[in-house]
Amino acid sequence: MYLNSGIAGLDELLHGGFLPNSNILIKGFPGTGKTTLGIEFVYQGITRYNEPGIIITFEQFPHQLYRDAANYGWELQELEKQGLLRVVCTSPEVLLDRTSNLLDDLVREIGAQRLVLDSLTQLGMVTGDQGDQRRLIYGICSGFKRMGLTTMLLQEANSAPEQMSFTEFLVDTVIHLHFIESQGSRKRYIEITKSRGQDFDTGKFAFKFDTNGIRMLRIAHPQVLPHYFSRFNWQQKLSSGVPGLDEILPGGFLPGSTVLVEGDSGTGKSILGMQYLLQGFYEGDKGLILTTEYDADLLHRYISTFSSPDLAKALLRKDIEVFDNFFSYVNVEEVMVKLVEKAEAGSIKRVVIDSVNSFAELAESNLVLKGHLRNFFRSLNLMGCTTLVILGEDAEALRSQLQGIIRPLVQGQIKLSSTLEKGKRKWLVEITKMKGGEFAPGIHRAEIGNHGLQVFRRLGRK
Repeated sequence: MYLNSGIAGLDELLHGGFLPNSNILIKGFPGTGKTTLGIEFVYQGITRYNEPGIIITFEQFPHQLYRDAANYGWELQELEKQGLLRVVCTSPEVLLDRTSNLLDDLVREIGAQRLVLDSLTQLGMVTGDQGDQRRLIYGICSGFKRMGLTTMLLQEANSAPEQMSFTEFLVDTVIHLHFIESQGSRKRYIEITKSRGQDFDTGKFAFKFDTNGIRMLRIAHPQVLPHYFSRFNWQQKLSSGVPGLDEILPGGFLPGSTVLVEGDSGTGKSILGMQYLLQGFYEGDKGLILTTEYDADLLHRYISTFSSPDLAKALLRKDIEVFDNFFSYVNVEEVMVKLVEKAEAGSIKRVVIDSVNSFAELAESNLVLKGHLRNFFRSLNLMGCTTLVILGEDAEALRSQLQGIIRPLVQGQIKLSSTLEKGKRKWLVEITKMKGGEFAPGIHRAEIGNHGLQVFRRLGRK
């Protein structure tokens, strides 16, 4: 039986939530979100789970907490009027005074089940002796448990790791909040390093503050959901929409697969992607394109060069949705979460990522990027989306790295190229990998015209 935090995505990291009647240490530098996390823990407990709570602060006046909480729509004063919350601004000495019975009275008064203490750092300053500090904090943590409280204890991280380092041994769960500099911006991450009696996801996970509070930016471990099977025909191949391409493929793309399309500039990658989405429009399949090269207006102008007016119609009617604000995000995880949510909400069947190169610009490392892409592709696959991932032209070293990351994660691979012969440009197509049946090997000729890309099967190949 777990106690739900109510914080979006956090319970998934904890494989269900916190253990009831436990002490949880939240540790981080100023500005990482400790106080907001603590307030939301209490607020969600009251409003979603009918668990009254107490907020004790040594550092802020109540009106400051009310103001900050109101930014997220949390009306703390209203909850106090209803007898569900108490916000107490006091000193460590008053809290520790056994004759005052302050905490016992508050718990009994409202039947409190959750508590946030801000902060453990201030509490430890009552004494400079580390032995005394340990006994003091052990005593107060034991007291919280005797009262039946599930408690968040906030603590400042510091540059002296030995200072109050013992606190992590005295609590049940330890959560670190981090600031990490990446690609010229500061990103917030959460990391669970300890949780007695339960499993949890290890590693650093991005999170953000949105209008409703804190949200984890992570694609959960994907699971096959029954309603996806009823939504899509998993046996029928999806036509590429490119004349001649289905003939060298095993009848089209395997439903719920990811296909890498790579090639230099001008070889027809984006054109292939648009034709694939247009074919979906003809067949009643909704589409989604992530474009990092164009905004929506430029994309409309780009497709006006095609002879088919149906592509513009599909975009206008939102049968093909456009995600064009990639660079307004600082976390690659957030982009992926948004795309998965859009795909699920819109019953999307066909997805085009143009181009995946941009993901590398937001990721901290290749290893991190590979993990994110694995979950991202798998989530789309299990929702029944068939995805074309376009790898664009880039510096040779970077493109080689991206190829090494992406190729093991996809079920198909199409290589587009071109050559100049006697002053005339010739386009070429090669299928190097395709799950779902036998494909025609070798290099096949292609042409690009007003109607898009067309492929001509190499003679003598079956």
